[in-house]
Amino acid sequence: MDWNQYNKPTELDVRSLKQKGQELAIAIEDEVKATQSAIIRPLPDRLKVTITQAKQLLKLAGHIETEYSRAKLYRTKYNVMEVIIDGE
Repeated sequence: MDWNQYNKPTELDVRSLKQKGQELAIAIEDEVKATQSAIIRPLPDRLKVTITQAKQLLKLAGHIETEYSRAKLYRTKYNVMEVIIDGE
């Protein structure tokens, strides 16, 4: 078994989601939860979003301000992900 496969970053692409605001945050949590099954897998550690989605998420409680880096982070009740904005 190749254990290195579990150390690779996993990305959750939510650019196709149409929800807005708090509904978008709930949909993201549902997508993160859906990555799990009876077999535990690594949770996504990157969240790929559109510019519009990023602006909405920055207004919500899940956004984490970072003092020492320019990284944008988003927290769900399951994990914390680096936000990758499509087009940046």
